[in-house]
Order: sequence, then structure tokens, then C-alpha cells
Amino acid sequence: MKNILTSLVLLAMLSCKNDTVKPVNGTEINSQGSVDPDNGATEKSIDKAKALEDEIIVLQKNITNSTAADRKSLLERYLSYSPRMDGALAESYSMFAFEYEQEHTADFYSVLLESDTDIIVQWADEAALEIAVQIETQAEAEAFLQDLKHTNEPKTASFDPAHTELFNLYHKQLAEKVYKYIQK
Repeated sequence: MKNILTSLVLLAMLSCKNDTVKPVNGTEINSQGSVDPDNGATEKSIDKAKALEDEIIVLQKNITNSTAADRKSLLERYLSYSPRMDGALAESYSMFAFEYEQEHTADFYSVLLESDTDIIVQWADEAALEIAVQIETQAEAEAFLQDLKHTNEPKTASFDPAHTELFNLYHKQLAEKVYKYIQK
């Protein structure tokens, strides 16, 4: 008897798998995820956004705790997420780019080669987004960027000429991007 009831419940559940229910508020719910008619967001898109956020957080921790052997590939992987950034996640993404170069200057540049200018340019672009959010005028930007470079120059005292050049390129690109963003 118990097996028969279990079978009937299982059969009922399977037969309702693709049914659609219309709650009182008009939001349609089906097995493919619910849709909010006001913004079109689905549970699946929310799940994807949460998964992306989780991936970014793990990657940020991995970069921060990385060894030199793994760091460059992690930096490149981080930059590959750039086109997918939006909203609050984009802000967190850009803030990490800015802070990582500031707080881990030697680690950041140590794994880069003279030919890695594309990484430097893209990293500066991401970091500039964070700075541009906080700065409103060209004068503020100029003062901030000068202070930033002067604060970090002592960290580069032991750099070889190639890494010093990458550092200078980063700060040049950062300034160009910040000025571009605040003029919009």
C-alpha cells in the first residue's frame, strides 16, 4: 500500500512538471523559472548573476593569495570577465583592479613582461572606472592621480627598467582613462 501511494505521488509530480501557475499578482511561474513582468528578470538569470559574482569573489581571493607561477594567468582570467560586468558587480570588479595594483604593487608587476602592455592597458581601464566614480572634476582627477603615483613610486624602487616602464604605462593609461570618463 505504501509503495502504491509513493508511486502515485511520484507520478503526479512528474505529470505536473511543465505546468504553469498564475498567482494572484499575475507573475507567471513555471518549471523554467519565474518571470517578473516589471523587469523581465528570471530566477535563472538571477542564479547566473549570483554564480558570476561568486566566481569573481573566488578569483579575487585567488589572485590575492596567488604564487608568482599562477598570478599572470589569474590576472588574464580576471580581465576576461570585463565584458560581463554590470551594476554593483562592475563596481566591485573595478575596485578590486584599482586596489590590487595599489596594495600588491610588486606582486602585480613581478609576473608581467615588457610585452604585456595589453594587460596593463586593460587593468588601467578597469581601475579608472572606480576612480571616475569618486571624482567629478579634472582638477580633482589631476590631484588624485599625482598623489597616487607619488605614493606608489617608492614601491617601485627595486623594479628593473622594464617593470618601471610598465608601472609608468599603467599610470599614464589610468590618467587618460580617468580624464576620458569624467568628461562624459
